[in-house]
Amino acid sequence: MGSSSSTISELKDNECLRRFAGKEPISHNDPFWNQMLSFSFSPPRHCSDYQLLEESTQSLCKTLLTNNLQTGNVGSLVRVFLMRNSELKASTQCEDNVFTWQTYNALFILRCICKYFLETITEESFLKQLQARPPPQDGELPDDEQPLIEHLQNALVELIVDVPILDGTYAVHLEATNAILVLMSVQMFMQTPAFKSQIYRTMMGGKW
Repeated sequence: MGSSSSTISELKDNECLRRFAGKEPISHNDPFWNQMLSFSFSPPRHCSDYQLLEESTQSLCKTLLTNNLQTGNVGSLVRVFLMRNSELKASTQCEDNVFTWQTYNALFILRCICKYFLETITEESFLKQLQARPPPQDGELPDDEQPLIEHLQNALVELIVDVPILDGTYAVHLEATNAILVLMSVQMFMQTPAFKSQIYRTMMGGKW
C-alpha cells in the first residue's frame, strides 16, 4: 500500500501496514494516513479471494491486536475516516475522485480489522480496542465522551443515506453496507441476547 499497487499476497509485507500494526502511535493528523490510503488495490470478489486476504493479513491483525491498546492506531484510523466522511458529500459534488478513493480505502481496512477483532475477542474487548488511544500530548484536548463506535455507526448510516450514488461513489456505498453487516455480526459470537450488545443497541436506536 502507499502510492503503489498491492496484491493480496503482498499485504503481509507492506511497510505502511506494518507500521500501522506496530508499536508506534500514529496521530489521526499524521501525514502518514495520506500515504497509507493512497493505494491501488483490487478488492476480493470471490470466496477464494477473501480466504487469501485473511491468510495474508492474519499476522498483521494479530500484531495490531497486541499493540493497539498502547498505540490507539485503530481509533486514529476511525477518526481519519470520520473526518473524510464528513466532507465526502461535498467532494462528490466537486468530482474529487481521489478523496472518495481514499475514503473507500480507509473503510475497507476498517472493515477487515473489525471482522478479525469481532471473530477473535469479545465485544467488550473490541470496544476497548476501538476506544484506546495513547496518553495525550501537551496541549492536546481529550475526545468527547461519546463512544467511538457510536460515531462510526452513525457515520456509516449517514454515508449510505446522504452521499449520492454515482459511478465514483458506488464502491464506498457498498463498503459502508459491508461494514455495517460486519459490525452487526457481533451477535454470531455472543453468548447473551443481542439486545445486550452495545453495537446492536446503537444500530437499532441510532441518532441519525
